[in-house]
Amino acid sequence: MLRGWDAGYDVPAYGVTIAQAYSGLGLARLSLDLSKTICRLRQVKRLMLKVHPENTVAKRLYEQAGFVQTGIDPRNANLIYHFEFV
Repeated sequence: MLRGWDAGYDVPAYGVTIAQAYSGLGLARLSLDLSKTICRLRQVKRLMLKVHPENTVAKRLYEQAGFVQTGIDPRNANLIYHFEFV
């Protein structure tokens, strides 16, 4: 999911949930790649996501996809990541 545009944000937020039964099939990467493509088509400069600090599988995926940790959400301690489009 990409959200935030309807609320006027320039930087959309990416989110995905994969059911355990479908884990390991590459669906999260497919969803992330599709979201990045949509952002490119809309000429977005930056994409943001948040992830629980103990979710090592998701963190590895995001970092391999070029996301960089840029902060920590003070409300829930989730890690904030950004991807910069060039």
